[in-house]
Amino acid sequence: MDVRFSRPALQQVDQMLAAIGEGDGDEATRRAMRLERILHVLLRFPQLGRRTDMTDIRIVAVPGLPYWSLYVQPDAEGLRVLRLRHGRQWQRTAR
Repeated sequence: MDVRFSRPALQQVDQMLAAIGEGDGDEATRRAMRLERILHVLLRFPQLGRRTDMTDIRIVAVPGLPYWSLYVQPDAEGLRVLRLRHGRQWQRTAR
């Protein structure tokens, strides 16, 4: 099973790592590794995270990061990450 990213999610990951990397390349690497670890856990345990009002989509906190990841539950192809948002962005759009 594979992890697939939507275009918006890829752009958000790139923006996050670029912003962090400008100040600290090692921190950007650590955050990328944390994100990768949680995605592998989600492949094994697709019911983790909170349900949303959208069918088959959950929101999951990424430990050690102020980011949330929305994802569709794994299917025969794997896991599709729809969005990666900073916690403050999520609060603004969720109201």
